[in-house]
Amino acid sequence: MASQVPAAPDVAREAEEAGFYHEATLNAAWTGTRLAIGALMFLFAAFAFAYFYLRSLNSHQMWHPAGFKGPQQWAGAVVMGLIVVSAGVQTAALQRIKAGTKSAWQAGAGVPPSPSRSGSCSTCPSTRPAPGSPACSPGSIRCSRP
Repeated sequence: MASQVPAAPDVAREAEEAGFYHEATLNAAWTGTRLAIGALMFLFAAFAFAYFYLRSLNSHQMWHPAGFKGPQQWAGAVVMGLIVVSAGVQTAALQRIKAGTKSAWQAGAGVPPSPSRSGSCSTCPSTRPAPGSPACSPGSIRCSRP
């Protein structure tokens, strides 16, 4: 029984398709990011406009009515401190994840730890799996464990 090896034009076509797929994915992500930034700019601009418009209008002197007491400064300091601590924890966790340590966030999220990868791993090269191999999506990792 002869092994089914793709011809050279098929390999070139698959590589070209993979390149187009990658470029289309990057373009879609870039466009989506621009649209999200634009939508957020409109959202925050609407709040800023409402703030300055209502403050300049100040109907019946109700911007700060008599007896109004603003928030305490210590409350703002506590919120700012919590934000700084949260940013530090996120930075430390990201460094640990980049180093390959996943156990801390898995325990915090309640996710069971993944099995160890002691076998050989490879990425899937194309959308069509070779005959006799399990289904594979582009870019996913396929591992064989001993």
